[in-house]
Amino acid sequence: MMKRIPHPDKIGSTVQDPGEYYEKHKKRAQSQFKSFLKQIRKLGIKGRYLEIGSGPGILASMVTSSFPEIQITAVELSSDMIDLGKKHVKEMSMENRIQFVQGNTEDETFVSSLGQFDLVYSTFSLHHWKNPEQALRHMVNATSKNGTLMIFDFKRVWWLYYHPKHTGFMNSVRASYLPKEMKRMFKNIGIQNYKIRTPFPYFWQIITIHK
Repeated sequence: MMKRIPHPDKIGSTVQDPGEYYEKHKKRAQSQFKSFLKQIRKLGIKGRYLEIGSGPGILASMVTSSFPEIQITAVELSSDMIDLGKKHVKEMSMENRIQFVQGNTEDETFVSSLGQFDLVYSTFSLHHWKNPEQALRHMVNATSKNGTLMIFDFKRVWWLYYHPKHTGFMNSVRASYLPKEMKRMFKNIGIQNYKIRTPFPYFWQIITIHK
């Protein structure tokens, strides 16, 4: 049985070498976020975006490049990541369109203080959250009327779950949720209008919630 194994790394922990982390993240960003950006473009949503778990801001800058009429509030738990993100968006001349905010999505007061957004999204962060149901509820509440919430994350699959290596990727797969577990969460927090897709190569899932 593929029992979920919580991720050993604490999200938001201090990065030992921020520069090295940034360069590695930047190199793999195009392939890592290709499918996500395709889905975002299909939605064609204008207005205010909220990104949860923004890291060093690379995805935020990619999204901003695709849509000239949006503003992004990028939420991140780690101060190291925020410092990297501010530097990155300044280099990209996007500091007026991307605002970094340090905070925890599981904190209802914090999320409520951010306001309402036309699109709320998170990529590869769900498996880190200590209380995902709580975080999801707060993200739904931050989504404006007729807005959209989109979650990209890994999905446990047997051929990777039992892989002997314990790399960051493998640990993330073992810590991720199955679609049936996501459905249970949505039921617990009263969310009904959602869609879960598991595109090839099947070790990730796209969750979309329309309000």
